[in-house]
Amino acid sequence: MFLWTIFFIAKLNTVLLAFAFRDFSFPLLGQFIFTV
Repeated sequence: MFLWTIFFIAKLNTVLLAFAFRDFSFPLLGQFIFTV
């Protein structure tokens, strides 16, 4: 459960980054999803 919470927070942060810096972080978001 604890690990799931960390994973959820990390994913949420990645999504927030993508919204804040779409042009820069969109490839980062795709790489994150591909890794997971």
